[in-house]
Amino acid sequence: MRTTQRLRALAICAAVVLPSTLLLAGAAVGRGAAVAGWRVSRTFGPSSADDVIATGPRNGWLAGLRPDCSVFIRRWTGIGWLQVPVPRAMTSDGAVIVGASSSVDAWTFTFTRPAIASPYTVAWRWDGRSWREFRFPDGSSVVGAAVFGPADAWAFGELAWSAGRVEPYVAHYNGTRWRRVSTPLLPAAVSPISPDDIWVVGQAPARLSSSATSFEAARWDGSAWRVQRLPAAATPRGTSVYAPGILALGPRDIWIDFRLRKDRTQLPEYGAVVLHFNGAAWTQVRVRASSLTDILGMTPDGRGGIWFAANIRKLPGVVFYDDRHGKWSSHAVPARRGRYVGLDAVATVPGSATAWAAGFTGSASGGKADAVLYEDTG
Repeated sequence: MRTTQRLRALAICAAVVLPSTLLLAGAAVGRGAAVAGWRVSRTFGPSSADDVIATGPRNGWLAGLRPDCSVFIRRWTGIGWLQVPVPRAMTSDGAVIVGASSSVDAWTFTFTRPAIASPYTVAWRWDGRSWREFRFPDGSSVVGAAVFGPADAWAFGELAWSAGRVEPYVAHYNGTRWRRVSTPLLPAAVSPISPDDIWVVGQAPARLSSSATSFEAARWDGSAWRVQRLPAAATPRGTSVYAPGILALGPRDIWIDFRLRKDRTQLPEYGAVVLHFNGAAWTQVRVRASSLTDILGMTPDGRGGIWFAANIRKLPGVVFYDDRHGKWSSHAVPARRGRYVGLDAVATVPGSATAWAAGFTGSASGGKADAVLYEDTG
């Protein structure tokens, strides 16, 4: 979950309607396969769907926020999306993150911003019957999670101090309690493969004040972190990279994407950069879609390619990248005239070509947004 997604969810939680220029889309990297169409799978009423994951064909989790900042959780059973009861205290002032290993082992991470105290994260554990609450330190926020079992869960984020100092915050749950783990990077995004193969992308704390564009990747091998320097990305004159995302498919198949911005500004978002690691070297993948302004998430498409959630200037749609032919093409997601669409997370059902994209849709003329889940079955 990237910072901009957390802020977007906060705006919806506060019942602020986003501008119609925020037309977001899913995109795919493929290897010559045909692209099936995306369809609306479910809408969930006034709310935003912030995160979605799948652990198997009969188990998936979706988390989001209602306009009053209360959290809603849905679990995929293989037949439908079952509403999971949550405590009244489960609210969030930012986007909700979810992680799970099964239908009886799930975590939700919420963000609390008190009026006169430091903000903090709360981790909520579902054991199939009830929720248990764990409060993280003041100043903590979480950008991603990895859950491998009831005694093996990770949270990745940062600690922000009142003096403006920021440091990494990574914690591991051993079945009883959360314990902080040192890490060489300030995590911006995480992609877990297995308990002994977790990838993060971010900046070294020492570089935060000296360079806004120096990013690195780090791999947890089960006992230690191994840092990999990333090549300097070729970007248009006057632009720099920021807000990286990562997708790890194996030790020889790692993808990192960056948003592009004009130097010294955050807006407007200017474009995207994609890097790929083949186990030996990093190379930059040329982004050929001129209308693609940023990438918000990545997931396998189940056919040997990758879906991206992307922001496209011209239409709410998806972009397909065929890395055999090097061709980008657009495919529209369903959106009625006068409606905007926003996507915050994408996920693939393991062992299948079914992909989900979670977000929100609303009227460009005003009013509250509805949570929406798109589906592509390959």
